[in-house]
Amino acid sequence: MQGSIRTLRVMAALLPVALAGCATSYQSRGLTGGYSDRRIDDSAYVVTFRGKGGASRDRIYEFWLYRCAELTLSHGYALFAVRQNRPSAQLEPDPAPTRLAVYRGNEGATAIDTTFFLVPVPMPKITDYTYSATVLMYGAPLAPDIVWALDAQKIQAALKPYVLSGDDGQAPDQATVLDSALVAHESVDIGGQQARSEATPMPGDRGLAPLKNPRSVAEVSATLRGAGLIACLTAYHRYRDLNGLAATGGDIRLDFTVRGTGQTIDVRVTASSFADPEFVAAVQAVLSGTEFGARDAADTDLKNFVITFRPQ
Repeated sequence: MQGSIRTLRVMAALLPVALAGCATSYQSRGLTGGYSDRRIDDSAYVVTFRGKGGASRDRIYEFWLYRCAELTLSHGYALFAVRQNRPSAQLEPDPAPTRLAVYRGNEGATAIDTTFFLVPVPMPKITDYTYSATVLMYGAPLAPDIVWALDAQKIQAALKPYVLSGDDGQAPDQATVLDSALVAHESVDIGGQQARSEATPMPGDRGLAPLKNPRSVAEVSATLRGAGLIACLTAYHRYRDLNGLAATGGDIRLDFTVRGTGQTIDVRVTASSFADPEFVAAVQAVLSGTEFGARDAADTDLKNFVITFRPQ
């Protein structure tokens, strides 16, 4: 029995090496994972990428996004958007807005823990990830009734060196890749040069809140752009539909607080270029619904935070 356990422990020690050789590369789905496509119609497919061998979430996400772009180009389209998988997604002329396809934590990924053994021996924890979404393909230029899409050629060019490198590290910055490929009729700038961040003293902190690393304006702006950009674009697109496409842009200036737990509270509009109260309320709702990651920080007060809307 002791000999058997020693053998199993040796196997466990060698397992990471074996798994590294089986890690997912960019390929059609096989034993070591890969992509698969399910046709809905000529311009809509469900694209799935399954990871194996403990490939990182970032890597599987980049592979999945690259496949979305590759498939779009192979069918003669220039642009694509993604929607959560649901039976009626391809039938709706204006599906509910979703977040831009930015990787955020576990969103979009199905995690499968593949660590198992018959006896208690030291084992590495291996988790495999799968990304899947409905991909809607469009020609260029972007049609007036489509809020946003991604330029497939720019996505492919930005990700190709990494996808073909076989290196699980040094993934391109996803926000940069997606921002450069985003195509829309409107633009939204988030943050503003006049914005500032202040820490709110917490009970019992003896006045040491500023030492607790409160969130900066840049951190809040980046999170809000990743989580709320598409919702803001959609709200402004509809505002222009109602008020005429010649409607000018403008600013909404806000003060609010981000709790250390990640909750947004006390969202107050201090100035606005827009007379439409429903549009302003929609922007407030986007900000109020943003989920900032919890962290050991003092509550952060944001002042003069500006969201600027412009036609392209």
